[in-house]
Amino acid sequence: MRQKQRGAVTVEFALVLPLVLIIFVSAIEVTHLNYVRQVASQTAYETARRLIVPGADAAAAEQAGQDHMANVALSQGVTVDAVIENGEVDVTVRVPVRANSWGLGRLAPESAAIVQACSLSREVAGL
Repeated sequence: MRQKQRGAVTVEFALVLPLVLIIFVSAIEVTHLNYVRQVASQTAYETARRLIVPGADAAAAEQAGQDHMANVALSQGVTVDAVIENGEVDVTVRVPVRANSWGLGRLAPESAAIVQACSLSREVAGL
């Protein structure tokens, strides 16, 4: 290595390392938030499935949805809302990004949330 280029590698490393680390941490955070979205979607579906049977209790189904989210360590600020109306079941799961983030999501606005919903038709008793 030439005498004039001796410190060039160190300087390049010092300039590039923060960028590489930010990209790496961002990739992990995006992957985690995608996982949160998938779990919220699955929770909405499972909660709606509990409610489509005749005689189902909305409060019990909402609690089961909350329990499902807690089982995968996503319980901070999560809301599961179920509405039974006109033969339809509508379930909405809301997960705050800041409370359920590993890193960069904590920089998101307080109102940022992952919201997933599921609508299913209720089963008719006696058919």
